[in-house]
Formats: sequence, structure tokens, C-alpha cells
Amino acid sequence: MNFNIQSKKVFGIILIIIFIPIQLLLFAVLAYSVFTNGGKITQNEISLLFTLGIFFFPLWFGFKLWKVGTVNRSVIPDINDSIIDGTYSSESVIKIQVKIELTEFRKLIFRQSYTSPVLIFIYFIGVFMLLFYLLNGEANWFMLFVLLFILYMPILIYRSATSTYKTTKALHENQVYEFTSENISSTGQSFHYTVQWQALHKVKETKNWFLLYTNKHNAMFIPKNSFVSLSDLDTFRRMAFKTS
Repeated sequence: MNFNIQSKKVFGIILIIIFIPIQLLLFAVLAYSVFTNGGKITQNEISLLFTLGIFFFPLWFGFKLWKVGTVNRSVIPDINDSIIDGTYSSESVIKIQVKIELTEFRKLIFRQSYTSPVLIFIYFIGVFMLLFYLLNGEANWFMLFVLLFILYMPILIYRSATSTYKTTKALHENQVYEFTSENISSTGQSFHYTVQWQALHKVKETKNWFLLYTNKHNAMFIPKNSFVSLSDLDTFRRMAFKTS
């Protein structure tokens, strides 16, 4: 583990140590306040709930830093698990064929969007404002705007995912990926490119996907079920995360 990753982990642990007691204390105060009010929720309880939500983000960030460098070793579908040797040579080459369906891409974008701290925070603020106006009996056009915004967000994500899929040839064409210890090559019906691993912005692993980011916003989407064996999946993971 390099010094940079270790420093992030230490800082993450510090954030967790600081904010978990704060969250527990606020939750206890909130529970006591609701109990003493006979189960009624007043502006004080909403303020405590809002504070809990605000303090959730440094706690979440601490957990994220703590998990830096941790690999999620998910098993790809329809492939039996087996014991992996745990090594690969510099001459290792993995080839896979990828065809991403629109429904799969939409599910991925929805998951990425609704696990984003920014969107979670926006929803939290929106719900807080709705509760505040409802409890104070101040229904107005702004409350309607917030409600429409919350309801329209899934539609916006759906339309954005569909548009991105249809306008990005690398997504809806059949692709052949070739991975070596140094490079990533992708060939489609209308394109071919090669990228070095070290040129990537970051690599992210989810339950069903690998996301290879060329910058903060653009990524290559690699479904785990495209790998023909668990051995290839494990070798790819070691290439991506530079483990030996």
C-alpha cells in the first residue's frame, strides 16, 4: 500500500471516529424528543433530522476513504466459483466480447445516480423543505416546484441514459476488448482505440460492472458477465487494480 492510499485511509478512520459519536448523540436526542412529544414531529425534530443528514456526508466520505484500495471480489453470474492462483504474468492477454443492452445501461446509470452523494443530498434537502412547509401549513408554489423536481428527476435520468446510449457508438455496437498488463484495446464496427492503464483517471468496480474512467465523466463500461471464466475476471481485476 502506497503512502497516499494509507494517508487517505487514516484520514477516513479519523472522520469515522469523530462523526459516529456525533450521529449517535443526535439520533438519541431526536428519539428522546419525539418520545417526549408523544410521537409528534415538530420543527425541532425536523431540524435535528436535517443536522443528521448534513453530518451523514462527512461520515460517508470517511467510509469511502477508509475503503480506498479495497477490491470488491464479486462473483460473475452463471460461472461457478473456483480457487484462483492469484498471479498473472506480464504476457497475459484477455479478450472479451461486449454488447451492452439499453435496459442494462439504464439500470447502471440509475444506480450510479442514486448512489451519488450529490443527488442524495439534493433529495434530502428537497424532502426536508417539503416537511417544513407541510408542518407549518405554508403550501405554496415553491413547495410544488420542489415536489415536481423530485418526481421529474427519475424521468430526467431515464431520458439522459437513453440519449447517451443512442448517441454513443461505443455503447450500442458490438465491441471486442483486449486487455494486457499495459494497454486496453477496444474495437467496434466503426472505431478502434488503445489506452494505457496508467492513463486512466480511475477504475471502479460495482456488483456487475467495471467502470474504466478516462476522465471524471467518461468511462468504458465492462459487464462482468462478458468474461468467459472467473480466472479471466480475476486476472483482469489484478491488471485494473495493479495487484500482483
